[in-house]
Amino acid sequence: MPAGMMASLIVGAGMFSLPYVFARSGFIVGAVYLLLMAFVMTETHISYAEVAEVSGNDSRFIGYAKKYLGKGGEIVGGISVVLGILITLTIYLALSASFIHLIAPGAPLIAAVVFFWISGSIMILSGIKKFAGLDILFFAAMAIITAIIAILGLVFGNIHNFNAAPADIAGLLFPLAPALFALSGRSAISPIRDYFSSGNYPKKNFRRAVALGTFVPVLVYAAFVIGTTMLSPNGVAEDAVSGLLLLPHAYIYLIGVLGFLSLITSYVFLGMEFKGIVERDLKFPVAIAATVVIVIPILFYVAGLNNFLALVGLAGGVFLAIESALVIMMRRAATLRHKPFDFILMAVFLAAMIYEAINFFS
Repeated sequence: MPAGMMASLIVGAGMFSLPYVFARSGFIVGAVYLLLMAFVMTETHISYAEVAEVSGNDSRFIGYAKKYLGKGGEIVGGISVVLGILITLTIYLALSASFIHLIAPGAPLIAAVVFFWISGSIMILSGIKKFAGLDILFFAAMAIITAIIAILGLVFGNIHNFNAAPADIAGLLFPLAPALFALSGRSAISPIRDYFSSGNYPKKNFRRAVALGTFVPVLVYAAFVIGTTMLSPNGVAEDAVSGLLLLPHAYIYLIGVLGFLSLITSYVFLGMEFKGIVERDLKFPVAIAATVVIVIPILFYVAGLNNFLALVGLAGGVFLAIESALVIMMRRAATLRHKPFDFILMAVFLAAMIYEAINFFS
């Protein structure tokens, strides 16, 4: 159950970036990156779990950063978490129009995004208790989408759509940030730790659950990438779903509905998590926290931060990489123990930051 909890909280919007990433980088390169980043994020998740075990239940990420890395760590950690979540919310806005267009092809782009934004904002302000079953709905929708596309890819798809070699040399680094983003699940660590603490389960099972929960999404993503690629005769679209031309219309409509439900659910839960961070950890008034989570993502979108893949790169390659590097530094300070792979992990995060910063501003 805890491994399933971990996997279900990892699978999200990052999945929809992977088919295009694999198409550009080459399927083999993309698959290698996905596996390697699964190891990287597993070690990062376990490192965060070790920090949580040493520190107890009195704090979360920003509090840990302050405790072990000082005021500077708190500031950097707070900025990376806040901006990372706001960019991720903007990613959902950018992706929402793709699924709404599967349902209503003639809907204007901005109207589709605003409809999604208003719907999600109302649900965030209404609170979790009124929508307590949405987490089940989200995971069910994602599972059904993946199954439909994977199965129908084998029925209607064309295996010749696969590209084994990178489209260009730059494509060799292209999958790094999206793979990191797609496999991030730090927010699941504390609930899983609480689950094991409440039942007095062996600690070794905790680490196994974290590792298994991080690797299960790899299988889900692989099925989604294969199915999407085989069903995209004109090339894989950046949002994965716009190019599904070999599917019967009824299935396209169904994927649109399920995709919208999965995105709105994830948007609502992430928005409520952000609201809680601003209220509890940063000590801002409730009204300010609500205003920030509602207004900033749509402002980002209309200001031009609306390219899905660029946003994924920014969230995964910059803010998530900073956050993950801080996790390794916190674990080293909290446990006074260094691991052989620490240098490699930090090098991966640094490479992601440099590549995405250059790519974003070029």
